[in-house]
Amino acid sequence: MVIACATVLYTVIGGLKAVIYTDTVQWIILLSGLLLVTVPFTLARIGGFGALRAALPEHFFLPDGHISRSFHQLDGHHHSYMVRGDDALSADVCLP
Repeated sequence: MVIACATVLYTVIGGLKAVIYTDTVQWIILLSGLLLVTVPFTLARIGGFGALRAALPEHFFLPDGHISRSFHQLDGHHHSYMVRGDDALSADVCLP
């Protein structure tokens, strides 16, 4: 019985360790893809960082520590926006 419990414990710990390793590798691959592919291509498509700054309100770029501020409208309600189409910088295609 002791050997069976030790075998089960060893298998469970080994399985958890394998999951941790594979999840870490997957996280690194996904984050690398985001930073090296998605962000540069998106910035290039909209015309660069300057075009992004020109299209968005100034408070999106203030380092005040309030990330959720970028999701607030002037009425104070909390909104998130979904942007669609090629006119991603146009305000009339943002859906509340």
